[in-house]
Amino acid sequence: MTCPLTQNGYCETRKIWCSTIYCGKCWRKMHPGEPKPELPSVPQMAANFTVATARHLLNGMKERTAEQQEGCLKLCRECNQMILKNEQMRCTNVKCGCVLERKVKWESAHCPVKKW
Repeated sequence: MTCPLTQNGYCETRKIWCSTIYCGKCWRKMHPGEPKPELPSVPQMAANFTVATARHLLNGMKERTAEQQEGCLKLCRECNQMILKNEQMRCTNVKCGCVLERKVKWESAHCPVKKW
């Protein structure tokens, strides 16, 4: 999704050059009164990561190609469950919470809402 608050990539809200992803400040402007999506709890993310790591090991630590990774990230950028936190794309789904740039590398990883 492209942030409509930027002009040629410059975010007037944050006064920085911005990616095409909504930041928290942009979210509040675009969705007044709605709570901003938050990450799952730390214990939940730890449990999710443990399961994902086990699957990755059982799959022989295989990785997706660069083209496959970019295809997954393209779908993530368009998802309403994705946020930008500390300059990283993160999934807010309770079954995830992952840093998406890392998650898409693992062939055994999947989107919790089955987009990839």
